[in-house]
Amino acid sequence: MTNRWRADGYIEIRHPGSSADSARAVHSYYFPGSAKGKVMTATIGGAAARRLSAAHRGPDETVTFPLQQTACPAVVLALPSIAIEDEEMRLAQAWYLREQAYALFIGMLAMSEAPPGGTLTVDIAGADRRDWMVTLDGTWSLSSDEAGRVVFEHVPAGSHRLLVRRAGVS
Repeated sequence: MTNRWRADGYIEIRHPGSSADSARAVHSYYFPGSAKGKVMTATIGGAAARRLSAAHRGPDETVTFPLQQTACPAVVLALPSIAIEDEEMRLAQAWYLREQAYALFIGMLAMSEAPPGGTLTVDIAGADRRDWMVTLDGTWSLSSDEAGRVVFEHVPAGSHRLLVRRAGVS
């Protein structure tokens, strides 16, 4: 499909059951000899690892069918392994799935050389701070973590609109 639609890039996301060297790391791979794939792997894998507070292992070369058959730069990202019980449990939580997606988004922004912008941190106050949905400018929504915190990156200067909601409360 990437070839048919003339995609600019291909990202395959994996949640491995085990890891050769570090289950808490983000591992990133590209097709051997692909200079653009190597840059894409380093940029997106590095950004994802930073956002998820994990080590980045890569970029490394590998041969998989999608990497071999895709005409555009292609990467495989193996996020922290589900061999770690707390990682598997976090994957069942909406906030963490959104956090992983946002980590990849930040990496793609870095690939596009978008201006870095600033960081916007939202702290939810109150007794029950987890799982509040915070939407920035009607565009991107993240869920608050256990500490009630949401951090948006690459936010341009200026005023912004935030919507904070959970279970019918805004």
